[in-house]
Amino acid sequence: MNLLTHALDGFSRMSYEGCGVQEICESAGVTKPTLYHHFGSKYGLLRDVVAWMMRPLLSELEHAWQYKGDLPLTLESVTAAFFSFAELHPISFRYYLSLHLAPKNSDSRRAAEVVDRKITQGMTEMFRAAARNHGNMRERHMMLTAGYLGMVNTFGALIAEGTMNMTEQLVYKAVHQFSHGIYS
Repeated sequence: MNLLTHALDGFSRMSYEGCGVQEICESAGVTKPTLYHHFGSKYGLLRDVVAWMMRPLLSELEHAWQYKGDLPLTLESVTAAFFSFAELHPISFRYYLSLHLAPKNSDSRRAAEVVDRKITQGMTEMFRAAARNHGNMRERHMMLTAGYLGMVNTFGALIAEGTMNMTEQLVYKAVHQFSHGIYS
């Protein structure tokens, strides 16, 4: 855990590419052989940092995106999970977004892809399930997932930066805007 915390701190401040293994080891008070014994490589450390830092969000989402016949309520639960994570773990949320947007074949992007797939699959399945009750959503699940994730990631970044405050009203307004568009 100590190495993961120090690695997240270094990677988020200096980037994965800009932070050396030696800096992380010195910060954590361990030797390079200890790091390599536990993680195998710098990339192995990054992969484990991403899994560790995103575990609270993924755990919350597994429950939140279970569609039970009420799309607005489901979207409010999912949105609250994202926004709460951004508020409680701003460094992790912002760092995840930077990995998510990294160049396609970079180690940074590859480390985020496992989480990206889980989130995309969960949201897509939620929209597929909702489409059974909402005919106008049929065959649009990928587009809805992309649009929704763009919205929560943008609002989440603003919350993580302290530009917006996480409130129930913000969750409601964000879901309402997504659900009804800007002209409603």
